[in-house]
Parts: sequence; C-alpha cells; structure tokens
Amino acid sequence: MNYDHMVLSPHLDDAALSCGASINKWVEQGKRVIVATFFTRYDLSADSLTDFAKQVHAEMDLTVEDAAARRLEDHQAMLQLGCDYVYLDALDAIYRSNGECAHNSYAALFADLPAWENVHIEQLFRQLAQLLESHRTGEIIAPLAVGNHIDHQLVNRLAQRLQADYPVRYYPDYPYVDPEFGPNREGESQYSLVNTLARPEFTGLKARREVIAERHFQAKLRAIGAYQSQVDYLFESMPRMEQMLRNHNQVNTAEPMVETFWSQP
Repeated sequence: MNYDHMVLSPHLDDAALSCGASINKWVEQGKRVIVATFFTRYDLSADSLTDFAKQVHAEMDLTVEDAAARRLEDHQAMLQLGCDYVYLDALDAIYRSNGECAHNSYAALFADLPAWENVHIEQLFRQLAQLLESHRTGEIIAPLAVGNHIDHQLVNRLAQRLQADYPVRYYPDYPYVDPEFGPNREGESQYSLVNTLARPEFTGLKARREVIAERHFQAKLRAIGAYQSQVDYLFESMPRMEQMLRNHNQVNTAEPMVETFWSQP
C-alpha cells in the first residue's frame, strides 16, 4: 500500500491532538494517510509494576478493561479523521526498564532520554523500517517532542534517522505546546516550543502552516472526543477542550485556523 503521509504517533491520542485537522484535510484532498502508533501496550500485572506505574494507574483510574477500551476509542477516532492506522505495540514508558533502571517518577518521564533506552530505539527502528518497506510513504509526519516526554523523544529520534531517505515534517506536541495546559504534576517539565527549536538538531527548521477549515477542525474535535478515557484527564471537560484547541489553532478571529509543522527549508 502506498501512502502520501505516515504520521508517527507516540500514543493513541497524539496524532489526533496535534494534527488531526490536517489529517482530515489531506484525506479530503484524496491523499492516503496512515497513523503509526508506537506505545500501545500496557503491563497491568501488579507483580511487575513499579510504585510509579501504580501511582499513574491510580491517578488515571486505569484498569485492564480501560486499557482494552483505548484501542476501541482509537478506532473511532481514526474513523472520524478518515485515515488508516497501525500499531507497533511497544511498551509505554512507565513499564519499560533495562532490569535495573526505569522511568520511576514524573521527573524521569520528562527528562532527556537515558542511554539504556538505546536498545529500545534500535528495536523500534527495525520495526519502523519494516513498516515503511510494506507501506511505501511519501512523507513522514513526526512529533517535535515539545514537553520532553520520553516516548515523544524516542519517536522523534526515530524520525531524525529517517531524514536522509524521507521528507520529514514535525508537529508541535499538543497539549504540551499550549501554555494553557502547563505542568500539573510535581516534577513534570514544560519544555517549551522555543526551547525545543533551540536544540542543535533542529537548527534551521522553518514553520509551515496548514490552513484548516471549520469542518476539518470539527473532525479533529470528534476524533479527540472519541478518547473518552482521556478527555477529562487532560482537559477537565469537552467544552474546555474545544475552547483550548480553538484558541490554539486560531490566534485571532481575523485569521484562518492553522496547524503548524516544522521542517527543513
């Protein structure tokens, strides 16, 4: 299968949150789009959980049934956007370790990638390379890793390795890029868009804006709304979610709504 765009999404909601309207616009234009989501596997065995993983489960009120339901939510979200999707089934960061080290706090979850993650990077790069062999792709759309979440950094690192063979555009990660969101847990970092773009590997990136119509924005809202397990956790309510996104995608009412990407000139 040939695709015009492959969107790399760290988690099940990241593509919809960050560039859902553009995905819907591209599909409407007749382009083929596939969302490849990486960290879709959860280890809910009480025996193997770290104290931090148990803490996150308690905060999110996550159960085995909820974990299974998240894929059904994603299916509904992708239907709203009109794109294809595939899962790489990697373990979420709070479950990964090298036997001795783990991401065992919010501070660690938003710190720079530790060296022990290199083995997981190589494993995922091989999986992604195989996926690209079977899904010929014109352009890669990847997270910029605003917010510095470990999983977003990892997917960003994979995309950087693809730049020699594919055009790559980066999306600013929502909601981390939105000042209205802000850090809400002890130790969580708000690694801003400005700070992210100042990193040496992103020198020279230029903004490229996709103008989105109201119908594309509404499709994005419906897709995000499909993730019922996440809306209240992230935004408190659907109305607040819509207002935050509208404020983010439309700086003022005299201008059209846009989703911004960053790429080499």
